[in-house]
Amino acid sequence: SKLVVALERVSEAFRVLLWQQSKEIALSPIQIQILLFVYFHDIELCNVTYLANEYNVTKATMSDSIKILVQKTYLEKISDPNDTRSFTLKLSKEGKKIVLESANFAQKIEKPLSQLPEDTKLSMLDGLFNLIYELNQ
Repeated sequence: SKLVVALERVSEAFRVLLWQQSKEIALSPIQIQILLFVYFHDIELCNVTYLANEYNVTKATMSDSIKILVQKTYLEKISDPNDTRSFTLKLSKEGKKIVLESANFAQKIEKPLSQLPEDTKLSMLDGLFNLIYELNQ
């Protein structure tokens, strides 16, 4: 139970840092997460369905967030030539700029982690990967 509480506290710290960052650049936390996802993942994963599943929201909610990011010119839609309703997402030049400004929102968590001994970090990482795998199953 102490591990669960500790994980919840780390999760809350991420939420607070993400919320603070979102206020600074006038985007919602989910919009920042979308931009970061598109930046760090292959283009075939950057579509409404995959993003909605990844962030556990409806396709309609994800579509609304994407629509705003396209209007703000942070994202570009790349149409599927075989299906005019389908598209993937790509960061625009402005979107990349926002990502580079936002990507360090977790720096306050990374700093204390970097000070841990290497074997502790590897043990934590292994445990977290196992936990994530079990939760996905």
